[in-house]
Amino acid sequence: ISQAALTDDVRIVIDVSGSMVDSDPQNLRVPALRMLNGMIPSGARAGAWTFGRYANMEVKWGPVNAQWRKLADQGAAKIHSRGQFTNIERALQRATRGWEKADPGSRRNLILLTDGKVDISPDPGKNELSRSNILNRLIPQFVENAVTVHSIALSDQADESLLKQIARDTSGSYEIAASAEDLQRIFLRMFERATRPDTIPLQDNRFMIDKSVREMTLLVFRNSDQITRLIGPGKQAHSELKHAENVSWRNDQGYDLITVTRPTAGEWMLEADMDPDNRVMIVTDLKLQVSEVPAYLAAGERIGIEASLSNRGKLVSRQAFLR
Repeated sequence: ISQAALTDDVRIVIDVSGSMVDSDPQNLRVPALRMLNGMIPSGARAGAWTFGRYANMEVKWGPVNAQWRKLADQGAAKIHSRGQFTNIERALQRATRGWEKADPGSRRNLILLTDGKVDISPDPGKNELSRSNILNRLIPQFVENAVTVHSIALSDQADESLLKQIARDTSGSYEIAASAEDLQRIFLRMFERATRPDTIPLQDNRFMIDKSVREMTLLVFRNSDQITRLIGPGKQAHSELKHAENVSWRNDQGYDLITVTRPTAGEWMLEADMDPDNRVMIVTDLKLQVSEVPAYLAAGERIGIEASLSNRGKLVSRQAFLR
């Protein structure tokens, strides 16, 4: 099965223990999760869990569509900082239900956010046993069943060595957030590693759309007082308050997420501050498929990268086009 034909299965696991009062005082986990909810591609499968002493499914796992996104936003609003413990083992077990066997037709990615260490009991021995279970039982299961874990530490008090090892052993990635304000950009990078969306270049806030693009989604990071405008090829201007029927606009703390169905071919322009993390993601039949690049490389290590073009899931072999 080609990478393009795989179904994305994304599961997000978020710490709601009491220490988050200090690590994330403004509860920026909420807009960060809502951003992910809006970007996960339609047709993928996804869900979100929170954990403290227990693990709770806040966003029911299932196929991503308009109804799922609505429920996912409601689930994101339930994120809090009142949990009594930090039961990472139970959270991982709950969130990976259904992943007990490998599935060659899906691409499984789990995003784990925590600010602490394994903490299930006042008894240090029980905590150490739980941590050992993650390392010696859960990680080997993840490797066997092709589960990739991307871990985020939201505090220098987090168990960095554990989070790094989970990511490294499962071919995932690890990042530490200097502050909760970094979460949205880190979630973006984790999302891109998990689902590998098709994107097009955004240069000087301008980008070109051709007739093969069925849908485009723009992620625009902004300051609180910034008003984003999107200008189409016919100079038609779109904003959060006034936009065409084929444009949907999600305005949240720190970003705009704009989706345009059947966009007009030609040059588009953003009226917004330039930001290297702004993205233009597209849905198109014509795809450039690139072999997977490892999350970690040794200095000087050489890797081979294979690339191919496909149209509607079939390899393009016509020489005139390839030339």
